Amino acid sequence: MTPVPLPIATPRTALVTGASQGGLAVAERLVQDGVRVALNGRQPQRLTEAANRLRRQGGTVLELPCDAGEATAMAAAVDTVTSTWGGLDLVVDNAGVGGPSGPTWEIPAQEWWKALEDNLRTTLVGACAAIPAMLAGTGGRIIHISSEAGHSTWPYVSAYSTAKAGAIKLTENLARELRNLPVTVFAYHPGIMETGLTQAALTHRAPANPWSRRYAAWFARQIEKGNSIPITAAVDALVTLASGPADHLHGRFLTTVDITTLATTMSEDCSSRPPGS
Repeated sequence: MTPVPLPIATPRTALVTGASQGGLAVAERLVQDGVRVALNGRQPQRLTEAANRLRRQGGTVLELPCDAGEATAMAAAVDTVTSTWGGLDLVVDNAGVGGPSGPTWEIPAQEWWKALEDNLRTTLVGACAAIPAMLAGTGGRIIHISSEAGHSTWPYVSAYSTAKAGAIKLTENLARELRNLPVTVFAYHPGIMETGLTQAALTHRAPANPWSRRYAAWFARQIEKGNSIPITAAVDALVTLASGPADHLHGRFLTTVDITTLATTMSEDCSSRPPGS
């Protein structure tokens, strides 16, 4: 039986969507590890500010401003990465929106559907743009930034929850389709962090919508109870995931705790082996 080829252990090039907001911490860590990083986002000015910040740290960076849900634009973005750097090893699918909140039947259907599409379409489009490029090279990994909202029920934000559930199921199906190919995909839930959509909710703790206020208050309580994850821990876990030790969990929904536990177990296994084994 021919063994399944695996992606390279350490990524050399990466594309991070939603990079001017929650994805910036990921891009920053990848740059620190010597990875060349392409930044994607819909706001060119903020993207340039993020890119300049990384360049001041010595990073090699590309700016690719476009809507991550637009297939033609994302195909062009991936082509720019591969033509500039010779390949694409890692995609961090971080783009997304919070969407409307409230009883589902009270939300205009068009608004609900747009939120679902904005979140799920970016995952689909990013994967479909990246996978052919990765297969043409040495393989790669795609990490979708997921949420507990897609893994369990989150009432009153059903569009966001449904989109995240769809992305988890898409990840599972892609994993089956890629099982004999050198591309691995994961749905990664970093946890509650004071960045990205959580930070946006906390910043607007007195919105007109009472359901948005409810979720903002809930996030605040979780943070006060110590149920949040430090950004550094979440980013460390993502980098671990991007470097291969969890490839046997291809297609899974994984959390920061899952990956940290895996890394600890691997470290303990290595330390218990006799020298030279």
